Amino acid sequence: PPGNYKLDPVRISVNVVGEDGVGRRREVPFPWLRSEKYENSRMYWGLWIFGGYFFHSTTHYGQLGQPASMGCIRQSYPDAMENFGLAQDYRAMIRIHPTGSEAAYNRLREVTTVAWVTPRLLENGIQVKEIIHDIGTEVVTLGHAWRDPVTGKLGVPVWPRCGAIGCFTVWGKTEPN
Repeated sequence: PPGNYKLDPVRISVNVVGEDGVGRRREVPFPWLRSEKYENSRMYWGLWIFGGYFFHSTTHYGQLGQPASMGCIRQSYPDAMENFGLAQDYRAMIRIHPTGSEAAYNRLREVTTVAWVTPRLLENGIQVKEIIHDIGTEVVTLGHAWRDPVTGKLGVPVWPRCGAIGCFTVWGKTEPN
């Protein structure tokens, strides 16, 4: 529904060993979400909006930019990873307007110009099309980086943090190659 929402990672209490070697319970962001409602589909690097709605990655790159769920805001892995990381350092807020509404148009005009946003939207669209061309419409990894403009190769992912700790480390996972 339209409104202003704080974006929060889902946090889970875990035992974290400090530099002094002592374990302490801490609330740590949990980035490995899956949708209980939609066949356990991946929602990695998810930020909670409210209720069952999230701002998260999707494996379905062929459906980006098209309605495909019941209200979540779906993103490419690089974009979702970047937003998840930013939410660790900054208070993340989102304002949701009805699609195509005058309110959405007016708000966009308040915060930026068409000259600023259009090239960025086009660049993002090109990046998604390049990934679809190279690896298909389904992405099966936890993440990837956009293509390096100099080398033309996929870059190395910049993995988000879970607070001051690496997400893979705190959750006992191995960082993908």
